[in-house]
Amino acid sequence: MKKRVSILLTALLTAVLVLTSCSSSVDVKGTYTSVFDMTDMIGLQGQDISEPVTMNFQLVLSDGGSFVLSVDTDSLISSVKKLYSEDFVRQSLVAEGIAEDEIDPIIESMGYANIQEFIDGLVADMMSDDYLKEIYDNVYTEGTYSVSGNKVTMESRRADGTETADEATINEDGSLSVVLSTEEFDKELVFVKDAA
Repeated sequence: MKKRVSILLTALLTAVLVLTSCSSSVDVKGTYTSVFDMTDMIGLQGQDISEPVTMNFQLVLSDGGSFVLSVDTDSLISSVKKLYSEDFVRQSLVAEGIAEDEIDPIIESMGYANIQEFIDGLVADMMSDDYLKEIYDNVYTEGTYSVSGNKVTMESRRADGTETADEATINEDGSLSVVLSTEEFDKELVFVKDAA
C-alpha cells in the first residue's frame, strides 16, 4: 500500500513539475494587437451607427523581458471619420433638440458652406495633434514582464512616477487577455499575436 501511494505521489509530483515548467516557459515574445471598442464608453448607445468606434492597441513583448504598450492613433482617426457621417451628425443634432429644417441654416450661420465642411471641422478639432499626442502619451508604457503559469505580469513606472503591475492571462489560443478597469467600466482587451 505504501509503495502504491509513494508511486502515485511521485507520478503526481512529476506531472505537476512538468506542467509547471511547461506553462511557465511559454514563449510569449512577439507583437500583439487588440481592437478596443469604445462605442459604449463615449455615449453612443441607441444611436444608429454603421461601425463601432475603435482604437487599436499594440503590445510588444521582447527578448530579455521588456515590453512596450502603445496605441495606433491613425486607427482612432479612421474610426472617428467613419462615425461622423452626415446622417449620424443630423441624427445627433435632432436628438439634441434641433429641428431637422434648422440644421443647415445653423451650420451656415457658423460660417460653414455645408454640413460636410462642418463635419470635417468637427473631426479636425476632435482629432487635433495635441489631443492625439495626449492619448498616445497616456497609453504608451514601457516596462518589464515575466511569465508564471498562464499569467504574464507587466511591471512599469508611469510618467508621474507611480509603479504599476498589470496581469494578462495567456489563453489556450495564445492570445493574451487583460481586464481594463476604471470607475465607469470593466472591459476585457484580448491581444492577438500578429502573424510572423
